[in-house]
Amino acid sequence: GWEVAEAAYKVLHTAHFVDGRKLNDVDVLVEAAAKAGVSATDARAFLESGALEREIVAQTEAVSRAGIHSIPTLFVDGAPVCSGAARADEILDHLRSVSSNPAGARAFRNAVFTSPST
Repeated sequence: GWEVAEAAYKVLHTAHFVDGRKLNDVDVLVEAAAKAGVSATDARAFLESGALEREIVAQTEAVSRAGIHSIPTLFVDGAPVCSGAARADEILDHLRSVSSNPAGARAFRNAVFTSPST
């Protein structure tokens, strides 16, 4: 679950940025999984199965089809409105533009769970 994912992220972050270890090393990944609470045997079997590579390729293709080509990408009502390292005023301009039409206003209303009268 999320707890294991967060723990693995912290272990991998330390391994890479503090300890200088390579994150494309299967042994480093297995060790991180074990420290996060996953069976080292299961982690190694998964990493060596090719399933992770297939999942990464599938997710990369999916985000490309969705119009994501940089991070962050801001979506409103299913459409990308701003991407990359935009300044706050640029993001605000995009949000104002989207919210000025009925579909955009409805998307914002749904996103923040407000009543139609607000």
